[in-house]
Amino acid sequence: MKPSTLTLNHLFVFPKSKSLGSGLLVAAGVVFFCIQSLSFAGSAEPAGNKKPEIVVQQPSGSNLKDGAAKRSFGTVVLGKTGNAKTFKIKNTGNAKLTGLRVTKVGLNVADFSVGVLKVASLVPGENTVFNVKFIPTAKGTRKATLRISSNDANENPFDIIVTGEAVK
Repeated sequence: MKPSTLTLNHLFVFPKSKSLGSGLLVAAGVVFFCIQSLSFAGSAEPAGNKKPEIVVQQPSGSNLKDGAAKRSFGTVVLGKTGNAKTFKIKNTGNAKLTGLRVTKVGLNVADFSVGVLKVASLVPGENTVFNVKFIPTAKGTRKATLRISSNDANENPFDIIVTGEAVK
């Protein structure tokens, strides 16, 4: 959003007044500070333009791109549990992010365990985390998509591809 500037120019004329210079004026025994030009600069969202904005990070501080993000869990022995990865969901918008839910889709969803999402909504500036583990059930490359649902207007769902390699 572009910053906007508002400039007000107004001159007050008081009968029987005397200027003291530097914008000061005495009228009827009262000292007035005269502002001839007043400017405001800044930016603001119109009241009807409030919206949530989901940001997903993994690791913390590293933003993921919806639909293009890929996270590998490396190689894990069949039947064992790989190291967990922690994903952070943030609301960087100016309205409440609601309807948060993490699901899995794809051929190998059973190989990825998703921890509980502790909240279903985030106010602006808030965040939450969830963990994902790779527990392969078959040998070879395993793949699924994490799908984060919310009320974000342009990133719903937010998809992250997860992969891992299972060996005997």
